Amino acid sequence: MDKNKKLLILSGLIIITLIIIFLIFFDRDKINKNPEEVPTAIVPVFLDDSEKQQLGVPVDMEIQDLGRGDNGELLYYRVVKDETDIILDSTEVPPASPRRN
Repeated sequence: MDKNKKLLILSGLIIITLIIIFLIFFDRDKINKNPEEVPTAIVPVFLDDSEKQQLGVPVDMEIQDLGRGDNGELLYYRVVKDETDIILDSTEVPPASPRRN
């Protein structure tokens, strides 16, 4: 019985050691899936009333400017319903989708 008890304790220690090693080396939070994508802070910029009128949206609606073309045309924007919708990190900008005409 003493031999079985030692074997059980040894097996438990080996399993715990393997779990610890797995957690240390395979921590998903530390692995950056896209190393080129480094988060940068974005200063939120919102559209003015004339730009909202050009888009045909109500003037009282908050719209965050997420990107402009070389000639200053608005390429990407986000409708802000509350403060949690404001994007402050470049990695949070969703990928561009093609325009539907």
